[in-house]
Amino acid sequence: MLLLTHFLSSFFPASRLWGINHLAYFPLWVRLIFTVPGLLILLPWVNSKIYKLLDRFLSLLQRIFCKREVLGYAFFSTIFMFFFWLLRSRTHFLGDGYAVISHLESGQYLRIGFEPLEIFSHLYLYKFLKLFFSPSAEFVYTGLSVLAGGVFVFVLFFLTKALSEDKLDRLLIFSVFLFSGATEFFLGYAEHYTLLYVSIFTYLYFSLRYLQGKAKIFLPVFFSLLSIGFHLSSVYLLPSLVFLFILKKKEEERILSTKKAVPVIFILISVAGLLTYYVWSINPVLLEIFVPIFKGRHYATNYTLFSFPHLLDVLNQHLLLSSAGVILLMALSLTYKRIIKFKDPIIPFLVIVSSAQLFYHFLVDPKLGAPRDWDLFSSVALGYTLLGVYLFIKFVQSKRYPALVIIFVAILTALPWFLLNANTEKGINRFKNILDLDSKRSWSGRYTLADYYYKQKNFVEYKETMAQLNKAFPEDSLVRKAETYKEVGNYDKATELLVNAIQINPSFFWAYNDLGVIYLKQGKADQALDEFKKVVRLNPYSFIFHVNMGRALLAKGKLQEALTEFNRTRKLGCKLPDVYCDIAHIHSRLGEAEKAMKTYNEALKIDPLFYRAHFELGEIYINKESWDEASTEFYKVVKLRPDYALAYYNLGLAYSRKGLKGKAIEEFESFLKYSNDESLKEQVKGWIIELRSQKR
Repeated sequence: MLLLTHFLSSFFPASRLWGINHLAYFPLWVRLIFTVPGLLILLPWVNSKIYKLLDRFLSLLQRIFCKREVLGYAFFSTIFMFFFWLLRSRTHFLGDGYAVISHLESGQYLRIGFEPLEIFSHLYLYKFLKLFFSPSAEFVYTGLSVLAGGVFVFVLFFLTKALSEDKLDRLLIFSVFLFSGATEFFLGYAEHYTLLYVSIFTYLYFSLRYLQGKAKIFLPVFFSLLSIGFHLSSVYLLPSLVFLFILKKKEEERILSTKKAVPVIFILISVAGLLTYYVWSINPVLLEIFVPIFKGRHYATNYTLFSFPHLLDVLNQHLLLSSAGVILLMALSLTYKRIIKFKDPIIPFLVIVSSAQLFYHFLVDPKLGAPRDWDLFSSVALGYTLLGVYLFIKFVQSKRYPALVIIFVAILTALPWFLLNANTEKGINRFKNILDLDSKRSWSGRYTLADYYYKQKNFVEYKETMAQLNKAFPEDSLVRKAETYKEVGNYDKATELLVNAIQINPSFFWAYNDLGVIYLKQGKADQALDEFKKVVRLNPYSFIFHVNMGRALLAKGKLQEALTEFNRTRKLGCKLPDVYCDIAHIHSRLGEAEKAMKTYNEALKIDPLFYRAHFELGEIYINKESWDEASTEFYKVVKLRPDYALAYYNLGLAYSRKGLKGKAIEEFESFLKYSNDESLKEQVKGWIIELRSQKR
């Protein structure tokens, strides 16, 4: 039934069936190849023949590696890495692939955000490899993706053995997890969820071993915390970790201990609270990440928690990740619901994991990734898939026939997904269809696609994509036109276009922002502030808007309010040295010299060549009459910007106060060369005459 659904959905590539319509991008004969074998396996005699062949093959492998099992795991993990590389993604439109590659190429991330360990892992690997050769950022993501796949397969072998010694059972477990939609992570995928997926999977493995009495609690704890470090969304693992802690060992079994429950729950609630505070401190976006319950946002007014598009997206996600897992769990829950006993601690543990994952997936908005942020939810099928295979192994008596059917379903539904992403043209066509599902969510995606075509020098497709972007977002087109007028100083025309953009879409915050920037350039601080207030109401989570609002307040002389706005940008992840200088400048005007100096030095840690920080730090040293430090800072400025007249002026002043008359004369003469300030030049000429007379 599921295979037929995949086949039929292939005739509707533009429909909201993105989790199952992968065959739509292949010719009919290929679709039949992926459908017919799955139907043939339902025939008992075909099923029996294939079972016999598989049994012989598995028996052969068992004989070869019976005494070197771990070596066999390592060997096959390496073989699978080779296949992962061959099937690697040729484009990176899934998720935010091109964006993260661009960030890595810059050598730093301005904002760590929700996935600190994922970012650090890729960043420091990139820097380490650059010591030996010149890898591309894409190579780092692709290579680490494939390596993670090898680790995943290695752990998967151990999981199969932990759950069963039967060859067919182990093949079933192996196939269901290997031929999951999330295996795309190991095919050269560029994003920040690959290591997370492996870590959560390893957490589940060691949790099962702990419940079986074969591992210490330290291992599940370690991998749960590692998972949270890879991405803070993994906090949903904490309820299952609580369950592990409140078990106590009685003879050979683990049973619930009420005495342990209260302190453990208190500790984990505290941990969750600290994590929530951390998330809020780096970006107070908590409410924005959830699907709205009653009223959709401006870019998707009809997309709410119980709307049909959202419910269909949830279903698509699970069918993409684990079609076999969905079927297994549903079938077994209905068939064996009377005999499933929760005294086996593995079952309630997996129920808790599954419930937390499903709850998280249902509530969080998949608006990112332009527009399907499928990779953010890549791990949500692990719990119920593992529960499904565990129940199958434990309760199904006649396994051979259904096991082979499930194996074939897993393989035949996943392979088209892998092959689709391994082909550039097919991957792009699918991406275009996804963008059309929610046109108002496709803004960043269409920009990504246009940028891809531009870099490929495919200017025909680039123009077509930009035309589609202009049609879907006329307000954006007007803002871009206004930018060209603003650059040449035609503020009236730019203002007219921005006002028109706001009339088309009163929620388009970029129009308000650019209008505020124009007002600020024209010296209209009050009007600029009004526009920036509208911007931060519409989008309070982007630091650049708070930067602009802070500068408008600074222009009005409201120093404390401006300082509050600028400090808010730091909480939102701003690492722009110019903003740090704005903050330091306010501290200096408020008479807080020490705070100002500290902030200027923070700006220089971000960018040691940022001459503004050196210049303004030098001015503070002049006010403190610290002439050595002042001359050091201004000397750096003139080396970084040789035409900066005031830097020569201040450097000459510092040298003169230090008694270095010759050097002071040289710097003052450089000032005369570059300065246009006639009154100040006359003053400096007098100083030069005086210094020369003193030298005699």
